[in-house]
Amino acid sequence: MQINELIPIPVIDKCKKLLCIQPHPDDMDISAGGIIAYLAEKGTEITYLTITDDSSGFITLRIPHRKRKNIRKQEQVSAGRILGVKTYYWLDYCDARDWSLYKVRNRIIEYIRLIKPDFVLTVDPWLSYEAHRDHVKCGLAVSEAVILQSLPYIKTHRRIDKNYSPYEIKGIAFSFTAHPNTVINTKKFREKKFKAIAEHKSQFSKNDIELLSKYDEIHNSKLAENYDFDYGEGLKVLNPSMLHCFAEAELV
Repeated sequence: MQINELIPIPVIDKCKKLLCIQPHPDDMDISAGGIIAYLAEKGTEITYLTITDDSSGFITLRIPHRKRKNIRKQEQVSAGRILGVKTYYWLDYCDARDWSLYKVRNRIIEYIRLIKPDFVLTVDPWLSYEAHRDHVKCGLAVSEAVILQSLPYIKTHRRIDKNYSPYEIKGIAFSFTAHPNTVINTKKFREKKFKAIAEHKSQFSKNDIELLSKYDEIHNSKLAENYDFDYGEGLKVLNPSMLHCFAEAELV
């Protein structure tokens, strides 16, 4: 028997309620915008939970902090509306600062218990050359929250914990990953994806968008080489049980 037969890779196409947890307001749009639009069209309820306010990432100067936060939220909602995102939550930690992974993990558990997604999507914290600590800490916090959310002695918000009944999260998926095991044909949604990314005007110049588009086309065309389509976005999809003491997780 093979590992994949013992614990099958979850099928994200079948998810009914997807919670996307990202370090910054544009990460899901860039890394999995096509998949999000694809799932939304299939009827999946998409929710965004964003860890930081992304107020440090502006390419223009002399904008007050509160205004930067509001701009990023407005841009995110505009982009998400294009992709089909239904609901947004923000934790508003300052990006590129020393926010607590432990505190964020517990906040994520709180939102998992509130929303009760059957699938969670986040950024891959094990990407080999990822230098942005917001990404690493976000991915680790989400991964730990997914495996601990059903434990009743981990407390979050009293009202939410009181009304929570433990349930099974069917899968966790990682974008910005070097080890995808799921590739979805998203060519139909590529134009919509980049229309959404273009809404993040405070973060990207026209040249940035053009470079990102070229990279996206090369990268995602290569991902599709072994499939019967010519462009697709990739995810590393795991059963949550593989996130603890599971030696083969990287190989699945």
